[in-house]
Amino acid sequence: MGSTVVKTQADIIECFKKEEGFTVHEKFDSFNLSQIPELQNEKSVQILSKSLEKDKTVHFLDLSSNPISPNGLGHLAKLLQTNKTISSFFFSNNNIGDLGLEMLILPAMPLNVLSIIKLSGNNITDEGVAKLFNALKKNTSICYVDLQSNNIGDAGAISISSCLQYNWTLNHINLQQNQIGDEGAKAIRNVLRTNIIMKQLPLFGNKVGMYTDVWNDIENLLSMNMKFNTLKADYVLATRNLIEDSLIIFNEKLAKQEAVFESSIKELEGNLKTKQKELNELGDQNRDNKKALEKCMDRIEKLEKQVEKQTEKVEATHKESLKLGGELQQHLLMHSSKIAS
Repeated sequence: MGSTVVKTQADIIECFKKEEGFTVHEKFDSFNLSQIPELQNEKSVQILSKSLEKDKTVHFLDLSSNPISPNGLGHLAKLLQTNKTISSFFFSNNNIGDLGLEMLILPAMPLNVLSIIKLSGNNITDEGVAKLFNALKKNTSICYVDLQSNNIGDAGAISISSCLQYNWTLNHINLQQNQIGDEGAKAIRNVLRTNIIMKQLPLFGNKVGMYTDVWNDIENLLSMNMKFNTLKADYVLATRNLIEDSLIIFNEKLAKQEAVFESSIKELEGNLKTKQKELNELGDQNRDNKKALEKCMDRIEKLEKQVEKQTEKVEATHKESLKLGGELQQHLLMHSSKIAS
């Protein structure tokens, strides 16, 4: 958006003061902008959002503890819907409530870009949680949600439990310092009996009694999930190593086969060139023989014409001789008659 290249937080604040956009230095991938007075100004929020919409450098954006206006939330919502790089978004202690949550976070869910969102201390209630976790049922990127110190009760915990029946990406939800009681805790316990992905779901500071049966069940289920995921990680690592070793062996065999194939191809190409040369030579011979044959045929045709002419001459001479013979015979007969008389 702007020609100024920012490398530090101070550079960003200076751009806010000048009301000008900026681009981000390639090594400046984390924006920690919590408690920045300039962000109370909607113009600064707009500059930040516009400057980062197409940015491909920043992965971490912390805007916690900034009383951003509703119009400012609109600018940030557009940012989260267009930016394809920001994966960690911290927006704690901004008191956005359910409406702010719906405006800011929910539209970004279908993009599957965000992986960590922190929304602690935002006065979010069961209604907002229901909408958030309904959207998370189809999200495949977010693995960590921090909702500490909000106003989430049993209904919110039940909404979260419903989501965890479908979402197998979320593995950490922070629900400390809320209003969740036994009913909400039981719903969480029930879903953890089938959801083996969840690793951490702390409930300290809620209405549910600590170290009760439901509390202990949740702790035990999470502990088993941690062990399972550790084993799964070890298995994945071992499998990956096995696959990599197999690929090395396969590539070596493939390289040998390619070498044999290339050698065979070269041999075939050489044989083809030889045969082509022989065919060309044979073709040349055939052309020469054809020319010689044509010459012979021309010669024979000429000889035939000469023979024909000689034959005509002989026949003419034979006829003349026969004629002369007849005349001579008559003459002799006449002469013999005269002698006899």
